[in-house]
Amino acid sequence: VRSKKMNRFFILEIGSLTQYKYAWAEVVDQNVAVSPPQCPKCKRAIGMLPWLPPYNAWLKQPQNIGDFVSCFGGATFLGSERFLKALQKYKLKGVERSYPIQIVKIGSRGKSPQEEIPKLFGIDIQHTLCRVDYNSSKVKWTEPPKPNYCSICGPGGGAEGGILKSISKIVLEPNTWSGEDFFIPINLSGTICLSENAKEIINKYEFTNCNVIPLEEWNLTFGP
Repeated sequence: VRSKKMNRFFILEIGSLTQYKYAWAEVVDQNVAVSPPQCPKCKRAIGMLPWLPPYNAWLKQPQNIGDFVSCFGGATFLGSERFLKALQKYKLKGVERSYPIQIVKIGSRGKSPQEEIPKLFGIDIQHTLCRVDYNSSKVKWTEPPKPNYCSICGPGGGAEGGILKSISKIVLEPNTWSGEDFFIPINLSGTICLSENAKEIINKYEFTNCNVIPLEEWNLTFGP
C-alpha cells in the first residue's frame, strides 16, 4: 500500500507548438461528446469535451516524434507505443482511456503521410477530486474568488471561483489524493500531476518531449 503522507508530487509538462524540436498534433474533423466532465457538486465544466471517433490527427513538425505529443482539440496528450506499454507493465493508475490515433496529415502543408508513422495513442487523464490548496500555494489573482465559490472545484476556474493570474509553489490539500499516478486536480484544470512512482518510470525510460517538475518548484502565469 502506498503511503499518501510520504508521496511527493510533480507536474508533467509536454513540449508544445513553440518548442520547435518535437512533433505536435491537431485534431482533423473534430467530433466531440455533448457533455464535458463536470464538478459533482455545482456541475460546472472542469475539462474539455471528450474526443469521439474518428481519431484522426494532423502531425506538425513530424521529423522528430517524441514519446509525448501535445494534441490540440482532442486527447489530454498523445503517447507513443513505448509509453503505453510502460503504463500497462507497471499498472500505472489515472489513465481514463487510451485509443489508437490515425495520422492523416503531416507537416505544415498537411500532406498525406508517404511513409509509416510510429504508432501514437490518445491518452485521457482522469479529472480527480484531488484539490490544490490555494491558501498554502503562492497565488496571484486577476479576479479574486467570491465568498460563494464551489467548495469542490473552486477556487479558480472563473466565475465565483475567481480568475488566476499566476500560481507557483503548489501544495495539494491533505487527504484529497486517492492514489492515481497521473491525475488532473479538480480545481486546476488542464494541469497534469504525477505521483513519485510515475516520475520514476518516466525517468527510467527516458521518455522524450516531456519535463517533470516538483510541485513546489513549478509556476504558471496566465496571460500577459
